[in-house]
Amino acid sequence: MTFRNNLDNLFLSINFIINNYIIGKISLGLLYSVGKGVDMDKPFAFRLFLDTVEIGSNIKQYYVASCYLCDDYVVEKDYTKSFECYLKSDEGWNSVAQIKLQNVILIVLL
Repeated sequence: MTFRNNLDNLFLSINFIINNYIIGKISLGLLYSVGKGVDMDKPFAFRLFLDTVEIGSNIKQYYVASCYLCDDYVVEKDYTKSFECYLKSDEGWNSVAQIKLQNVILIVLL
């Protein structure tokens, strides 16, 4: 019984650390993207958002998708990549991503 509790506690601790890492990277990326408290550096913000891609957060997919719709992040506009990222974010039940996904579809179709 104690072993099971220790595993549960360890699992919760690891999830807590990972979630805080994701939140930290996204928050730092947002600060760099608008220049709040730091010099504005959109390419660096984009790299910060990409750093969390491997972790599988649907929130970070949203920010990466948004970067692909702008030229500011030293990334060529890429509606396909943007669509794919919004779709992954949408799979995580991100309602804002659902709306953005519809907008990208309309842009591509028109």
